Amino acid sequence: MKGIKEYDIKTDKAALEERVKKINEHTSDPSKPHSTGKEIIPSNGVGTNEEVRYNVPKEGEDSDGNTLWKSYSYHSADNIHRFTDQPTLETFVTGATKWRELQVSEGGAPQPIFVNDFSMPGAGNSPFAGGHHQYASAIDVGIPGNNGAQASTFNSSNYDRNKTIQLIKVMGESVPEGYKLQVFFNDQNVINEFSGTNISVSYLDGHDTHVHFQLVKIKE
Repeated sequence: MKGIKEYDIKTDKAALEERVKKINEHTSDPSKPHSTGKEIIPSNGVGTNEEVRYNVPKEGEDSDGNTLWKSYSYHSADNIHRFTDQPTLETFVTGATKWRELQVSEGGAPQPIFVNDFSMPGAGNSPFAGGHHQYASAIDVGIPGNNGAQASTFNSSNYDRNKTIQLIKVMGESVPEGYKLQVFFNDQNVINEFSGTNISVSYLDGHDTHVHFQLVKIKE
């Protein structure tokens, strides 16, 4: 997939820490539009898990130039938050491809996946994303709307519950062997839809505004 860059967590550590400093410049400055007042310690922001080495770009296209995903709440420095491992990358790219194919097959205008945070390089430590992205397999995805745009919350007038359920199913079908999908999203109707299935959808504070996906390794 074009634009996905692979790093060596050990040899690229210094360069990656410089990128952490860049996001600190962006987020700690009150004059910047996405300022949070939070800061990442560079040496902690780059972790030691060498599997979390793939950097996902803000937009992804298939071989025909069709847009599969777009980043929301994006600043160039934020891309340091978009590192992941091979199984999660496979799930995301396969899921985004299938998601587009499904929408085309139904005759509608395909809506890309709106994506934000994955993990820090090497599964490093960050105060962003609620502190629960400090492992390899996290992905935050915007809520599908019924008008081609992202819905702000599951209570928004343009929220499309059916599309959200379809997206979760597609992502579940894209998980590689040996893993299962864990989802955090606070629409109780969606939680009920997946009750008793092999996809776990649960409530978690802070997940009215986006869908959180993560892989869980199946114990042998």
